[in-house]
Amino acid sequence: NSDLLAVTFFNWKGEPIDEKPGRNVQNASVCSYIPNTLLKSEISRVFSEKNSTTVKQGNYILQYLYLPSRDQLSPSSKEMNLVAVLVFSRENLEKDLFNYRLLHIGITGLALLISLIFSLYISRYISRPLEQIIRDIEQIAGGDFRHSIRITGGGDIDRLGRSIDLMVQRIRRDIEEIQKSHTATGEELERRRIAEEALILANTKLNNLSRINRHDILNQVTCIRGYAYLAQNADNLAETIQYSRDIQRISHQIEDMIAFARDYHLIGVTESSWQDLNEVISHAIAKSFEGRISLTIPTTHVSILADSLLQKVFYNLVDNSLVHGGPGAEQIEIGFESFGDTGVIIYQDAGSGIADDEKERIFIRGVGSGSGLGLFLIREILEVSGMSIRETGLFGSGARFEILIPSDQFRIRGEDESPENG
Repeated sequence: NSDLLAVTFFNWKGEPIDEKPGRNVQNASVCSYIPNTLLKSEISRVFSEKNSTTVKQGNYILQYLYLPSRDQLSPSSKEMNLVAVLVFSRENLEKDLFNYRLLHIGITGLALLISLIFSLYISRYISRPLEQIIRDIEQIAGGDFRHSIRITGGGDIDRLGRSIDLMVQRIRRDIEEIQKSHTATGEELERRRIAEEALILANTKLNNLSRINRHDILNQVTCIRGYAYLAQNADNLAETIQYSRDIQRISHQIEDMIAFARDYHLIGVTESSWQDLNEVISHAIAKSFEGRISLTIPTTHVSILADSLLQKVFYNLVDNSLVHGGPGAEQIEIGFESFGDTGVIIYQDAGSGIADDEKERIFIRGVGSGSGLGLFLIREILEVSGMSIRETGLFGSGARFEILIPSDQFRIRGEDESPENG
């Protein structure tokens, strides 16, 4: 046996009486492979139990063979009994196990590679352009404001890159003016702060879009592949139709994610402007949901200094009411109140309302029974304008959202005054 390292015979006293090395092994002593105290203990046990045994010791396998004397009647017969200790190497066994593990890993890796090829083919048109734009943003954030966002051929992602380019160009012009003028240290520091916040906002938007497009869309694609497989192997037409509906439902969710990405990259691109609240509500709600809701709008004439996507806030609130609010949610009332220096836009419906433990979670991306993006987008739009939103309704009596506006971002005006001059 090529694994045999040594053979030693022991008498009943535990003394070695003969040693033989294994093939291609120079050291014939069993004591070289096992501590002497442990060896004597095992030999004593074998003599006592008169039974052979095999044990593992580190990198070796030790076989203790009980060899009884033929003459068991003689008084000194037990002195003729022997124990042979054979030491085998586990090296070849470990090699075989290692090779098996390598083969198993190779097969598993190949299976994973085959299953991911289709997903990688799709993701390359989303993840690679995003990674390239992120690298460009990181280079700009490092101080190279003359570096521009490279065109990737990614459709909406390219539009995002161009928007960020415009933002960076404005930042670069501001910084150049600061460097030339040096008229006021305080003004220079403020401009630099604004520039840094704009870059952080752009980088945050890219990171959020990267997670949504790369992670969420790939998850949905994986679901589509799963339903497609089930449809191909369905037992009857009814199951096939159901799986096809599931695929169509997931496709709509992917469309919602892409629409969110289109709106999300526009946040903060243009400067905030004064907007008439009633006109914003009219453009956002009255035309889009005509005939589907009963709407009451504020009687107070108010101008709001906000991002150009303010209409999207009210559109998403109404859409959220109709989709999740239940019966009565189509009765919507929007009002305005001022409490000290804070203006409050109050949006409420007559639907089922929102549970107390969900009032804050509903603004987290991905939370909810739909795409989980509508209320998250609302908070992002308002925060970039310095405003905030909270849900204060009573569960069972309808949803109530309050949009809090700082004192320098709202004006109460007369009917004949324009939003800009109010």
